[in-house]
Amino acid sequence: MKKYGLLKVIGIMFLCYVVLTWIIPSGAYSGGEFTKGTTDPVGLYGLFRDPLVTFLNFFQMGIIFLIIGGLYGVMNKTGVYSKMVNKVFDKFKNRKTLFVVLTIIFYAVLASLTSLTTALFVVVPFSIAVLLLLGYSKLTALASTVLAMLVGNLASTYGSGIIYYTNYYLANGINDNIIVKVILLVLAVILLAGFVLFTDKLPKDKKAKVSKTTKESKKTKTTKTVKDSSEEDSKDIPLYDGKVSSKRSFVPLLILFFLTIVILLVSMYNWSSMFKIEFFTDIYESLMGVKIGDYPIFANIIDSINPMGYWSSTELSVVLVILSLIIGWVYNLKLGEIIDSFIDGAKEMFGVAIYAILASVIFMSINILANQSGQFILYTLANGVLGLASGINALTTTIVAAIGSLFLNDYYYFVTILTNVIPTDTLSNAGTTSLIAFIFQTIHGFMMLILPVSVILIAGLAYMKVSFKEWFKYIWKFLLALLVVIVIAITVLALI
Repeated sequence: MKKYGLLKVIGIMFLCYVVLTWIIPSGAYSGGEFTKGTTDPVGLYGLFRDPLVTFLNFFQMGIIFLIIGGLYGVMNKTGVYSKMVNKVFDKFKNRKTLFVVLTIIFYAVLASLTSLTTALFVVVPFSIAVLLLLGYSKLTALASTVLAMLVGNLASTYGSGIIYYTNYYLANGINDNIIVKVILLVLAVILLAGFVLFTDKLPKDKKAKVSKTTKESKKTKTTKTVKDSSEEDSKDIPLYDGKVSSKRSFVPLLILFFLTIVILLVSMYNWSSMFKIEFFTDIYESLMGVKIGDYPIFANIIDSINPMGYWSSTELSVVLVILSLIIGWVYNLKLGEIIDSFIDGAKEMFGVAIYAILASVIFMSINILANQSGQFILYTLANGVLGLASGINALTTTIVAAIGSLFLNDYYYFVTILTNVIPTDTLSNAGTTSLIAFIFQTIHGFMMLILPVSVILIAGLAYMKVSFKEWFKYIWKFLLALLVVIVIAITVLALI
């Protein structure tokens, strides 16, 4: 079961949820008023139906990870991707700490500003390759990239996928508690950087060996790379073959890759909803209105793509496929070579794709039952918590948010469903809703650091072949420190 440890954890979580559906009755909320229903259990048929329906409904999420793998397969095939990775390695081999800190800041800040973790995951294989070459452990590489992204989400400042929905349902402004969020982000990044740097356990001799190999290969001016020093080492870095089989420059690849990332981040960010910026929409409408005679030339060329600012995972997938083709063309790869290398890279990400889909099985199951009965066991649990304190306050809201995160890994549905728990008169109090919004964001973000329902976390663990037990054992001290900071922030806001 070691090979399928993540599958076991996800399966146990799902079975625990199934048991709860047999014990806890469902309920409904309307304007903060709770109505108790009956039990709506997941039966034997549902045990098989719900995972299959999850695959059908979240298939696109798996496709994204397969395409990311395909892109890196093509990049490896060019024979210059390893040059690009090794160039970064050479720049930081004597400044390893600096690279770790910069990597954490890069992912945390961009996630905080955009909440576009799926798009940022495109860069993760590149960053992890450099980190592993520098001699850091798999856990350190995972914490510096995937965990940093999730920390950025937790302390989201202007992430449209978090802030917009929170403010829409709780009637807040985008700058509410912004100072506290910035402070939280800074403290979280400092905590994470300090934790990562002081807990890396990799033996020093391995780090020295990598540096020595690189130095010798540079002196002899051969095509041998750091990764060629050991076949075993080559297998330790996913989506990186370590081969330098071309004399061409890696600069075109570097420009194409990171320019695409910038385009994706800009195009997937909802500028209109967040800042009322209609620049991209206006350009789109102008282009779509251009005609030659009565023929809408750009409308037919562009087809049905959404305007920049409204791009989704669909556009993300298409752009990465196009990028793969362009890279292949720039480096004179035949179409057959592009296709074969793309498939090889996608195969390497197959397990990641499967686990990323299965992470939403509880979310899918609870929605299936809700569509049948219109009720949630989550509401019954929330009512029980709120009843203990005779209403909603900072403590009960925190507990309800933590419980809600178990069932709702998608933040949009998390906010939509839990907002119904809040009484109507409470929603009219701007100060209270501002506190609730902060609790929703931070607690849901915190739970996504540890729960096996967190898509990005599960994808990262599967990518690095790290067990959930190993991850929790590694990260618990950081989680405890971060939780203390969050509790202090919530307490301060509640007192204010």
